[in-house]
Amino acid sequence: MVEFLDSNAFLGPLRDAPMHGENAIFRGRIDVGSRSVRCYIKPFVATLRSSSGSSSTNNSVISEALGYTLAKASGLTVADTAGVIILRSDQIPENVLRKLLSQPSGSAPATEYVAWFSEDMKYPALLAECPSDAPDLMQIRNRSRVAADLAANGSAPAVLSFDEWTENSDRHLGNLLGGPSGGLVLIDHGRLFRTPAWTPASLGLDPALARNALRELIDGVIPGWSNRTRIRSARQLAYKAFSVAWKADGRDKAESILTEFLPPSEVTQVLEFLAARLEPSHYTSTVGLML
Repeated sequence: MVEFLDSNAFLGPLRDAPMHGENAIFRGRIDVGSRSVRCYIKPFVATLRSSSGSSSTNNSVISEALGYTLAKASGLTVADTAGVIILRSDQIPENVLRKLLSQPSGSAPATEYVAWFSEDMKYPALLAECPSDAPDLMQIRNRSRVAADLAANGSAPAVLSFDEWTENSDRHLGNLLGGPSGGLVLIDHGRLFRTPAWTPASLGLDPALARNALRELIDGVIPGWSNRTRIRSARQLAYKAFSVAWKADGRDKAESILTEFLPPSEVTQVLEFLAARLEPSHYTSTVGLML
């Protein structure tokens, strides 16, 4: 279940978290059902501005909530507790707020921000195995080793297929955690549907532009990995499992989340897009296996 909380639920920041990539993120405590939960918190600006000066709505928080809900419903491992919280600007650490507003696409300062939070699972991100201050050659070797480990991980085909289904373009090593028993824990779904500026009307346009970062990472080290018959079969089985979960209660849960943010007609567009991508005629072609 995705929580929806107001600023009164914020109990205060914790020691700074390392900020990887473009996201402004910090750790804090949030009151969730009278339980103090240590969380990673990611605020978002409401409007994105392009280099040309045009503006668009930032739908990252919808992507986060929807991606979390779909992953959990599909049996993938995600944080135990997660949700949306409204934060006042004075509740966000100054260095995080500066980073948020300094982004090229950032908008003007606001008094409140919508933020996504997820419980600190205390599992290491795979990116920790690739320190950025290592010599260049060592960085290459570290990434190759992690990619090879991912290729052998039994969870990887399902994660690849999930990102393919939802068009998540940003599954990098910073949002994959090494979970218990060697499984993978998914965090950060802010790039569902390719970009934070997605709209329901834009879904499915220019399919050739969709990318799958996890597949690119592994195939870059082990050429053709994603097209091996064993991996294709595992990917197809994952799609079938997603389809079963979608029909059981995944669709209803997705609709419940989307209804919090979008008007009914746009909710229907998103649901129809996701449902169509779970049709065997679509995913068998995507995976490269016959019906």
